Amino acid sequence: MLYNPLSLTTQFTFDMAKDGAFALNNFLQKKNRLDALSWVDSTAGPSHSPQWTCVCKIDGEVVATGTGSQKHVARDIAANQALKILVDNNWA
Repeated sequence: MLYNPLSLTTQFTFDMAKDGAFALNNFLQKKNRLDALSWVDSTAGPSHSPQWTCVCKIDGEVVATGTGSQKHVARDIAANQALKILVDNNWA
């Protein structure tokens, strides 16, 4: 069975909705640009029920922001948004 690497990459990228940060890391690593990624994480609200906001930056520029009740949820949301933006814009 022959596989089209592009379709596999696209499928892998967008099937990773729960693990957006993982998918974004893999995407950047394949481009040899993992060093371009940085995060700014913050919380708001009461300590027993914080609201996390995670900002995804690529080359120091804000690309996406995610908000959630847990840090990993907020990061995954931001990472999925960033990944879609990078793929849609054919980011090198």
